[in-house]
Amino acid sequence: MPNHVWLPYIFTTNVDAVSGGAGDDTITGLVGASGTYTVGDNINGGAGNDTLNLILSSGDSAGGIVGLRSIETVNARLLGTAATAVTLNATDWVGVTTLTNASSLADSILQVSGLATTTKVVLNGNTDINVGYSNTTTASNAVSIFLNGAGDFGATGAHTLAGTGMNTANIDLDLANAGLISSVNVEIQGGANVARLEGGSSVTAYTLTGSGSAVLVTDDLISSFDASAMQGGVDITFEGASTVAVKGGNGNDTINFATGAYVSTDTIVGGAGTVSVRVGAFNRTLTTSGVEKATLQYNENGGGSVSMSGSDASTINLQPSAAGAAIHQLKIDLFSQSGCGTCKRGECQTGIVLIKQAV
Repeated sequence: MPNHVWLPYIFTTNVDAVSGGAGDDTITGLVGASGTYTVGDNINGGAGNDTLNLILSSGDSAGGIVGLRSIETVNARLLGTAATAVTLNATDWVGVTTLTNASSLADSILQVSGLATTTKVVLNGNTDINVGYSNTTTASNAVSIFLNGAGDFGATGAHTLAGTGMNTANIDLDLANAGLISSVNVEIQGGANVARLEGGSSVTAYTLTGSGSAVLVTDDLISSFDASAMQGGVDITFEGASTVAVKGGNGNDTINFATGAYVSTDTIVGGAGTVSVRVGAFNRTLTTSGVEKATLQYNENGGGSVSMSGSDASTINLQPSAAGAAIHQLKIDLFSQSGCGTCKRGECQTGIVLIKQAV
């Protein structure tokens, strides 16, 4: 049977030293003005797989140093006012493998400083977590996060693009804006993850795994987004313009580039499922393989051109980015495709689709 060490019966508002037993211990502490988790405390879980549960309210801060040893999991539960950050200092947490923002109130914000890069950050619910890592002096650090029911689709129960009508959980892995994270491993479980990912100015790669599905958005200027090991579907929106190689997974994926975010050197490789690509600008070259549908979302009333010479998309759709947007002329180059694309307007003429609309 697991051992359970319940606080505040052992912890007090004074400086305490708590030791767990040989089994799996659960230790609970309160953070705040009259809390039991206070500066100078030392907690040693001993043997077993031990858990520290922390309860925080609005504006609570554990900014001072508390020593943790042999505590494998820290669960932070935020019960305070929405959009009011609570803080934890993880500088002297040794051996913590998992930090979870668990069962917190919607829109709550947890800020953690001094966390080891080896600690996996878990986000679930409609909450935010901002992390600053310790022992990072160069921009070559890999970190891991786990999304399981993070955010939700809102009242509509569905989505069109990331962030539209949904409750988005936010995870910021560069609390001090130091630019010291280079890559992020993202494990996804559950079927309703909606999250914004922020890795900082030096992050270059996101690698996704897991059997869940997710709607994600990022403005990081990355060079690699690899979901090839994903079993569920991914809907990703890139807001920043950089040369990025995108790999889809085994589910049905949607790859969105916000207006101006797609550049002609971007490449998209679809996975086993049905893959759709949305490009928010004209005068680009679209390079894809294993992509079934390309949507050209336009707002340039003067028209433009899109080269599909490097794309195998079999269906091409046109979509205005706002009501009343009108293209005067669009030329789509299909020369290198094995067949002619299908467009909402226009016709195929020796590999060129010319779409006109009266001014």
